[in-house]
Amino acid sequence: MKLDSKIKNDSLESDCHVRNARAKSSKSKRMNTRFLQNIDHYLGPIACFAGRLFKKYFPCLESGEGQFVKRILIIKFWGIGSITQLCPSLRYLRDQHPKAEIHFLTLTPQAAIVECIEEVNVIHSLSIGNSIARFLVSILPLMKRLRDLHFDTVYDFEFFANFSALCCAAVGVRSIGFKSLRAWRNAIYDVTPSLDVSLHIRQQFLKLASAREGQLPASAYSELIPFTISGEVKKSTAALLAKAGINGPFIAVNPNAGDLFLGRRWPAARFSRLSRQLAEETNLPIVLIGSREEREYVLQVKEEARHMSVFSLAGQMSLIELIALLSKAHLYVGNDSGPLHLAVAQGTKTVSLFGPESCNVYGPCSARHEVITLNLWCSPCINVYNSKRMACHDNACIKGISVDCVHERCLKLLDGCGTGQVAKEKE
Repeated sequence: MKLDSKIKNDSLESDCHVRNARAKSSKSKRMNTRFLQNIDHYLGPIACFAGRLFKKYFPCLESGEGQFVKRILIIKFWGIGSITQLCPSLRYLRDQHPKAEIHFLTLTPQAAIVECIEEVNVIHSLSIGNSIARFLVSILPLMKRLRDLHFDTVYDFEFFANFSALCCAAVGVRSIGFKSLRAWRNAIYDVTPSLDVSLHIRQQFLKLASAREGQLPASAYSELIPFTISGEVKKSTAALLAKAGINGPFIAVNPNAGDLFLGRRWPAARFSRLSRQLAEETNLPIVLIGSREEREYVLQVKEEARHMSVFSLAGQMSLIELIALLSKAHLYVGNDSGPLHLAVAQGTKTVSLFGPESCNVYGPCSARHEVITLNLWCSPCINVYNSKRMACHDNACIKGISVDCVHERCLKLLDGCGTGQVAKEKE
């Protein structure tokens, strides 16, 4: 995938490009996303019922003729990591329909990563606010514009969101979405492959992408696709590292876990201790990463590490530069989060910590990656069935992972002795 490819972004707001947009506070982002989730939960059933009737009595003409598919719409709103895992499915759809125009509907914060996917021709991004009025003002014109494009097929890669199903109904053409326990949602789709939580997320996406063909694609689509870094981005990333005094190999450490699921974070003090130990024993610089909103938290980790070879670049790079940085890293260490999946896609060795989420569904699998999780009876506790809402107030599943265990796995990977197996540490 080419990061410097030019992709049209058909957005509701001229300043919707994530890289150029002014950063909002972490609290505001959580409020906006939770607001949309609440709308989806409480108003979704009514909207889906109305959408089903609308699609039935006001169908839209398809753009293609016969077996020729001219235009495809992909829907995936949340998660840089999930969108990264979706890339093999997009490659599959591109191979199946080489002449089709692939459109991608997502939320504005995710638009930057979609811009990096060469299979996508047009991006439609949606900005959300904190009021129903603003939400309707944003979504209604977008739905009309999507309907006017006359897609042949819509692939909804959200698991059980009513909102994405409503978008399918508004477009009014053949749609494919995961089967859920909600009959009103299922009725909108023409094809509803079942969700198999025993499969890795990448395989689940491929199952939906290949639902028209009726069989899972070959193993050629089983691996993540690395992003191609432009020379300009490589230079700017190298300059950023050089400014911090880093001109050789380094270890990237991500102590963050996204805004919505902070329960996935390993304690900051343990990241500080681990960073100090790795810096002392490997003589490699430790680069702490994070967004602008996470900058203060990451600086706390750096200060508590108390080592001159531990640096923080949190909030100092774009998403594209972050991908370039992860490509150069000798090792990546972090929680279950978007940067983990980006590092895996780039072929960087990783040590990842899983607790509330399932490592069998989202974790990397190969000898280049080490996954650490506790063998607790209550884990995983967040999943698509509970909208990934965490009820636990004491995330022992992640707090119980020791520094010594993570440190040992890091050294094994650096020595080339990674096992690729999930390490289950007892309390």
